[in-house]
Amino acid sequence: MRAVTQQQSKETIQNTGFELVEYSPAHAIEILTNGARQPEIVLDEASCKFVNEIAGKGPCATGLFDGKPVSCGGFQISWPGMAEVWALNVSDIGKYPIDPQIAKKWIYEKIAEYHIVRLQTPLKKGFPAGVKYTEWLGFEYEATLKKYHRDGTDALMYIIITEGDDNAS
Repeated sequence: MRAVTQQQSKETIQNTGFELVEYSPAHAIEILTNGARQPEIVLDEASCKFVNEIAGKGPCATGLFDGKPVSCGGFQISWPGMAEVWALNVSDIGKYPIDPQIAKKWIYEKIAEYHIVRLQTPLKKGFPAGVKYTEWLGFEYEATLKKYHRDGTDALMYIIITEGDDNAS
């Protein structure tokens, strides 16, 4: 994979009105307050606890469009070499002209930086747009996890496995 310089990334971001910044729980709270794309994720005690604690569990970022938080996400590192992706988007994320390559580059940069061997993301079953985007990012379907989500729905586990990392032994 071709390395992307910080200057190249910044130019891409500035050309769209999109800026990738350090994650803050306040960004996620704003998205939840205004309505997340995932309607089952609401501003409650559990989500507040999650958004406040997640920053200490791995790399995270916020996507701002014209200064407004439209997306938050990152890795929750479970142990060295293994992490789970999380993301939170505004309900109308599709209306923003954001280059999806920005997220893809960020993911692969963090995989390398944190020596991730297994990166996983549990998608809510019945979310075809999420499946399509996740597969475009390079994830492969692994399994269905029964009753995985808070509301009892199944999850489709998607993974990226990297090869040749020292953590794999």
